[in-house]
Amino acid sequence: MSALDHKNLSEHHSGEFSSGKILRQARQASGLKLTELASSLKVSVEKLEALESDDFSVFPDVVFMRALAASVCRSLGVDSISVLALMPNGAQARLPLDQESVNTNLSYKSKNKYFLFFVIGSVFLLISVLFFISKKIDDHYYSLNSSIDYFKGIFFQLIVVILN
Repeated sequence: MSALDHKNLSEHHSGEFSSGKILRQARQASGLKLTELASSLKVSVEKLEALESDDFSVFPDVVFMRALAASVCRSLGVDSISVLALMPNGAQARLPLDQESVNTNLSYKSKNKYFLFFVIGSVFLLISVLFFISKKIDDHYYSLNSSIDYFKGIFFQLIVVILN
């Protein structure tokens, strides 16, 4: 902790300091301007100003605000645990009980519907495969018979030529 010592952090816990004041003091002690810090963190100056003035209404949610504060702490070499302890710790957003979530089991009807699609698709695939196999066998049989007939014709012509 470059600019802040443990005494300042303990005073901070007693209510004399806020997370924004600690971050501002650390930034000023490091000699960084707000624009330089914003540029290095790739956030707007307005977000950093809001963080330093403890105006949490600017942030879209608590998670983003706390992540930004942790990033500022890392950049400034400040203990993020003590700073984050002074910030709002939002409860996780939960889905209403009547809404389905990712973990909701599929209903019995929808399971049957998917099973029915699977069975119909499998039967169609099996019929298609059998049709094409039988077509190939028929084609092969007819081509084999025509080849045999061709050679029979040549054989009989040869016999006729030899006998004459």
